[in-house]
Amino acid sequence: MRKRENLLLAALCVLAVGIGVYLRAQRLGHPPGLAWDEHHFVRTAQNYVSGHHDWNDHPPLGKLLIAQSIVWFGDTASSWRAPMLLSGLLNVVLAGVLAARLFAGWQAALLAAAFVAGDGFFIAYSRTALLDGMVATFMLATACAIVRARSAWEVGLAAVMLGLGCSVKFSVVVMLVPLVLVPLFGRAQTWSVLLAALAPVSYFLVYRHGLALQHRPHGLGDVLAATRELYDHHSRLTDGKHVLISRWYTWFVPMKPVPMRYSEVDGVVRSMSSMGNPLLWWSASLAVLATATSVLSTAWLRLRAKVRARPTPLETLGVLDSGELWALGLWALPVLPWVLSDRDSYIYHYLPAYGFAVVLVAGKLARLIEERRRAGWLGVGVIALASWWVSPVNAEIPLSRQGYELRLWLPAWRRPAAKPKPAVVSVPPSAQRSMLAP
Repeated sequence: MRKRENLLLAALCVLAVGIGVYLRAQRLGHPPGLAWDEHHFVRTAQNYVSGHHDWNDHPPLGKLLIAQSIVWFGDTASSWRAPMLLSGLLNVVLAGVLAARLFAGWQAALLAAAFVAGDGFFIAYSRTALLDGMVATFMLATACAIVRARSAWEVGLAAVMLGLGCSVKFSVVVMLVPLVLVPLFGRAQTWSVLLAALAPVSYFLVYRHGLALQHRPHGLGDVLAATRELYDHHSRLTDGKHVLISRWYTWFVPMKPVPMRYSEVDGVVRSMSSMGNPLLWWSASLAVLATATSVLSTAWLRLRAKVRARPTPLETLGVLDSGELWALGLWALPVLPWVLSDRDSYIYHYLPAYGFAVVLVAGKLARLIEERRRAGWLGVGVIALASWWVSPVNAEIPLSRQGYELRLWLPAWRRPAAKPKPAVVSVPPSAQRSMLAP
């Protein structure tokens, strides 16, 4: 009986991954022009190809990958989005690898891969030339290398992934915390903490290449100056005026998913929303809150036990599951900067943390299947059905207007809000003329 159930679970997860790959790849070149915020990154990539000077809103790696795709496959919409499609497929694999390392079981690995493959949040950012799916890729890759790390090469690999991730967006720098703590307090050799130096080295090499392609000075001082300029630019983005700004505490629901694409012709709707599978989303939020509550209550009871010098009943249960602790810590790292800062935040800033929360859900469900088979299968089944039901609004599958509204039943989820006029940002005088480059 158990063997048949294992085979069924494996088959369903493989099927879910296959469907997720299809949803990401189909009609990748539509619309054929720039959509949503793609112009921020595609225009810069085109200027890299032509050697023009441009103003970069983020470090260069994501746009360099788009530029390389343009060189290989032509300046088309499919080419702009191909690196993000590859990144989205890697996210499926990396989620499975991370779950396997955290929970030491193939069930958790397959469930994590299937959940990420079928979730609309990840699907949407695999189909558009934006950088946030790639940020999730490098955070997942860094986590895969550093959790349970036992050797120096794993620490070195994590450092390289961290540096490359920071070359896409600065937010990946939060992964420096486990990169330093694991060699100092984990099983890897203590001296391997020195390999953290590979992170700034890889960052410098990528940024230097981006400056060189634009025929700009590209020494160490130039990279540092460009980095400081970008940091100052982002630190000033605190006006809070954009209609889609969502604070970190709204991400648990969420309240303001991004309506990235929407068209309605003769009653047929095609949409791409960043709203993922709500049942998986809420399960992830509950898993995070439940694990955090367990950690805090256990810590409090143990502290009281030490004060009283005698054990409590909860203390006799032993340490909390280390895989869940890891997943909770990894989830918290990308969220914490938005808790502590006044920077304008949007739902896509939650994507990397959401990936870690999904891995946590997979680990909990895998354990539930082992301990309470029916309850575990029920959880897997309802999440899978919800993913199937919601996926058309994330992958631009044709729907009637009623079908669209049934899938995004809260008005805030389907709000096709018009974008306000962009805020005026400070652009260096040397870059102002080049922004007009084709």
